[in-house]
Amino acid sequence: MRAYGLRVPIVLAAAAAVLSVLFFLQFLLQRQAVSLPLVTRLRDVRGVVGQPAVSNNGSELDVAVHLGSVPDLPVTYNALLQAAGAGSGTHVVLQILDTRTPALIADLDSLYPILDQGRQTGEFVTMDQQFDAKAKTLGLDSYQLLLGQTQMYVTLALDGHYLYEILPLTLPSGGAGGGSAS
Repeated sequence: MRAYGLRVPIVLAAAAAVLSVLFFLQFLLQRQAVSLPLVTRLRDVRGVVGQPAVSNNGSELDVAVHLGSVPDLPVTYNALLQAAGAGSGTHVVLQILDTRTPALIADLDSLYPILDQGRQTGEFVTMDQQFDAKAKTLGLDSYQLLLGQTQMYVTLALDGHYLYEILPLTLPSGGAGGGSAS
């Protein structure tokens, strides 16, 4: 079929292709305009190394941030949540990436029974004392257990590597936590 000497199906196909490319470019530009300031805010948080990864899955914002040495994990964690806009109605899933090694994972696994018992019984002073005593025997360069209102923050360091673990202050119904997925 021809109109004005042109083949209509070819013209329609070309127009559809051009419009598809334009819509895709608009999508990319809009996405970049939203995520670039967010990545910049995350990168400005003390302790963040490298480029944060951000993906928006509709109602949920997934953020992966690699941390170097941080003096106060709860402060850094809350600063990251605030930078990601957690208080603005967006559900933020924050993944802390660290430089954990098999040795640090084994050390954390040996500390889990103490952490789980404290979470189960609510005897946090005893848990802190037992954590300190056990951590001293592990040969770590440094370690820290801090308690927040709803979470506990564990930091282990050895030979320039760091392990950060953030756990709920109470055990979920169903028993022990033990594991080191973070």
